[in-house]
Amino acid sequence: MVRTALALLAALVGVLCAVMISAPVASSRASVRPVPHWLMAAETGELDHVFGGARPIRTDYIWYPRKVAVIWEFGRVVVCGGCSAPSNASLPRGRAVRVSYDLNTHRQGGAADGIVMWFCVGKGLPPRAACLRR
Repeated sequence: MVRTALALLAALVGVLCAVMISAPVASSRASVRPVPHWLMAAETGELDHVFGGARPIRTDYIWYPRKVAVIWEFGRVVVCGGCSAPSNASLPRGRAVRVSYDLNTHRQGGAADGIVMWFCVGKGLPPRAACLRR
């Protein structure tokens, strides 16, 4: 009984040591880039003025050499209040929104296809994975 308990304790200590040794290696491989202050200010302004102060439940960033794509996921469908459309019913809307910012000018833009804002996750819209695609 004592031998079994000691063997289990030794195995547990071995596993914990292996996890502790590999944890710093695993975390150093992941490149987490800090979000610049200008980008946080641009995001807050965009959310306040275009989406009526809606707050995302999740924010993802995709960094490119000349731009950054910010993906906001909301708990509800948000409507683009800063967009123009013939009627309110046809305004762009969705639960996930991808916005591109130019890293040099700090303004919206930088998308090669010219589309600065994509809406995802909604009726007739692409899935969330489309917004997260690089």
